[in-house]
Amino acid sequence: MNGAASEFLNVRETAKRLAVHENTVRAYAKQGLLPDARVPGTSFYRFRASDVEGLRAQRGAPAVSLAAERRTASPEYASASQLALWPQTNAREAQDRLPELVRRLLFETPGAGQISIRTGDGVALAGKDGVATLERQTQLLPVGTIWFEFGTDKDSKRKATKDYDGRKGEASQDVTFVFVTVRRWQGKDTWAAERRAEQLFKDVLVLDADDLEAWLQVAPAAHLWISETLGLRPRDALTLETWWDRSSAATEPALPLKLFIAGRAKEAQRLRSLLDEEPRVTSIQTEWVDDALGFLHASLARDDDNSNEPGTVTIVRSTGVWDRMVALPGPGILVPDFDNADVARALASGRHVVAIVDSGSAVRRSVDIHLPRVGRNEAAEAFRAGDVEWHQADRLAVLARRSMPALVRRLSRSPRVQQPTWSRPPLADTLAALMLASRWTDLPEDLHVLSELAAIPSVDLQRAIADASRGSDPAIRSVRNVFVFTSLEEAFLEFGNRVSSELASRWAQIATSVLLDPSPYEGLSSHERIAARMKGQRRTYSPALRRGIAESLALAGAIESIPGGTNHASSVAERVVRDVLRQVTAGSKGHTWGAIADVLPLLAEAAPDTFLSALEDDLATSEPTVGRLFQAIDEPLALGPSGQQHHLLWALEVLCWSPDHLVRATQILTELCRYDLPKNSGNNPLASMSTVLCGWIQNTGADLATRLQALDACRIVSETTGWALLKALWPDSNAWVSPPNEPRYQLWKPPATGCRTANGSLSRRASSTEHSHGSWQIAPPCHGLWKRCPRLARTKRIGSSSSSRTRHRAATWMKTCDWPCSNRSERPQRGTSVCRTQTGRCRRSDAPAYTNWPNCSNLLMTSAGSHISSIGTPTCRVQT
Repeated sequence: MNGAASEFLNVRETAKRLAVHENTVRAYAKQGLLPDARVPGTSFYRFRASDVEGLRAQRGAPAVSLAAERRTASPEYASASQLALWPQTNAREAQDRLPELVRRLLFETPGAGQISIRTGDGVALAGKDGVATLERQTQLLPVGTIWFEFGTDKDSKRKATKDYDGRKGEASQDVTFVFVTVRRWQGKDTWAAERRAEQLFKDVLVLDADDLEAWLQVAPAAHLWISETLGLRPRDALTLETWWDRSSAATEPALPLKLFIAGRAKEAQRLRSLLDEEPRVTSIQTEWVDDALGFLHASLARDDDNSNEPGTVTIVRSTGVWDRMVALPGPGILVPDFDNADVARALASGRHVVAIVDSGSAVRRSVDIHLPRVGRNEAAEAFRAGDVEWHQADRLAVLARRSMPALVRRLSRSPRVQQPTWSRPPLADTLAALMLASRWTDLPEDLHVLSELAAIPSVDLQRAIADASRGSDPAIRSVRNVFVFTSLEEAFLEFGNRVSSELASRWAQIATSVLLDPSPYEGLSSHERIAARMKGQRRTYSPALRRGIAESLALAGAIESIPGGTNHASSVAERVVRDVLRQVTAGSKGHTWGAIADVLPLLAEAAPDTFLSALEDDLATSEPTVGRLFQAIDEPLALGPSGQQHHLLWALEVLCWSPDHLVRATQILTELCRYDLPKNSGNNPLASMSTVLCGWIQNTGADLATRLQALDACRIVSETTGWALLKALWPDSNAWVSPPNEPRYQLWKPPATGCRTANGSLSRRASSTEHSHGSWQIAPPCHGLWKRCPRLARTKRIGSSSSSRTRHRAATWMKTCDWPCSNRSERPQRGTSVCRTQTGRCRRSDAPAYTNWPNCSNLLMTSAGSHISSIGTPTCRVQT
């Protein structure tokens, strides 16, 4: 045996040679990394120089000092000095987080168990601050049961004495009392010795900032966590909690954690099962790395606070930090974010490794978990749980399912986001043309149209589509054999300036041709329709392409022109809508409203003024062509409406969201009330107006004055419809409404819609409605109806002042009743003039005569909370 091999070193000499703290050397000895060669019967460590040199060679070149060692892994790891300053910079945080720090340290301590430590607001509760049990001794703590007390006060001695005195009554010789403070306490050993002399506990210890730093040196995950908590940014390492906090805060609204396990319950359970086994490598295949990280965090999160077990997951981004993390044994999960990580050492240290394989990585072995795209319904519920509006949540869920990176860019708080790779040449010009079609199928006719639109051969077109569908952030998805842009809005933002005048001209011509593509079933009977379907007859272009072009037109019409630039797309939208509606209203080449009924809401959104003008001009003719939409369709197999008018009503409901178009849309809806509705017609114009103008819920972006103008416009067009609408808007505690159709791209819908109107607004609405009653000088069907109609009587719930004004106004209406009455045997109400039933009139002697009033049945009240809304044979009935 040579001299080097027989040389022995004590703890201090070993620490200098390894360039580590003395407590770290003791930890190496406890954990078996450095064989202990001390003389039997002594308590002083000694080590063979050969073993020390072997460990130094294994760890790499020695650092100059402890601080230099920390800089090797990261320039910003928490030190004792920073811990001591913590209560001065953020006293509340230090008080809340110190117990959590100790809990994380215990979780990384081999042999520690039965850990129960209160954190956060729990530190204010009575009782012990923490309890743990150690199966074997560590560098700082003894074997057995330990009671912890924590303090961050400036006077550590006073706080320690108070906590110690509070535990005297429960003292036991089987328990070690440990007081922990983040401050430096010079007299801690003297205080502990004095308390130890009382022999109430097995032992009494004090851990201050320097002891915590030594403990952190052998608990890398806790060291990383406290460094991040203190505002430091350790290089090439990140806890999963910090990653999630930063990622979720980068979007508005914040991404819900449950979004990442939406529709992935089986995969989450599989992951938890694998991580409950012995340390192993668990691989997750995904399209986007951040999606897998969110899935990992959500799968391991506890239901109570959406946080993981202390020190569970650490993301490592360099070999140096990886080697430091796995140098000492301990629990935890490591996620390598670099190539060729030494997973063998990580497994040997007792840690799990989660390897994320994205679409750009090569797979050399079978993966454990294939991460599917999120489920649409579950994702929508996750957004709604975060107070996202119903329809917006559904749209965000669709986008999340198509592309998570596109969702993050869509919701980013920062106006500057990284451009997707597909927005750059050589794909950019082709995708700029394809976005004008939005969606399509692989039918030859669809591909031929796209080839003409992009002005490239069909082979090059299909190659570009395939390239845009690859990668972790694709521009195009194939959903049920339909190609769609993952985010059409983002595509318009990226490629809007690439729509040249030549491309816009081609788009206008192709869009008009596709939208006017005639239906082969137009004018056929039910049997002929069935026969045509069986023969495979269809439109030239797919429904997906038709809707896709209409969606692009709607979005183009909603995007404002760039200052100083020309919005070719917006001008095309108006031109296409004008040309399509002109040919439909003219009936040229057999074009009909039924052929474009399915895209009417999108065309209305694309060019609102053009759409309304076309309808107004058509309704002003002697035989409006739009009336054909109200004709019944001979379709015995249809389960829904038997007509096509609902498409037009949905289009007008969309326009009613806009304050600028509400009045005109209401006038057109009033004109449409002239048409008889087919069987099972579904919606009707009057119902659309009553839903939009409803007083107790906001279903339009217009203010109260504009809504009252729409109400007056309805009366001007038709007094019969006006009174029916006014009656439908009367307050009713049993009333309910279905939300009107909403704009897809236009920002007409105010953010607070869908909520019940405040009492003050409702009272103002009721008062304004009273004013409309009085100014119209329209009377209910029979004198005395106010007192006998339970529905009118319930208006007292609106407010006493409003109710009195309503009764006064109603009394005025009753004086002008000149309605046809078929109930000739009706007895007059006591205290009123005689009802002249012989002449078929209900009329006061002092009331002037009026003619051409609405039919009486519009206001008949059959019971509390219900009424007859049909317009039929004049009838007059007073409830008794």
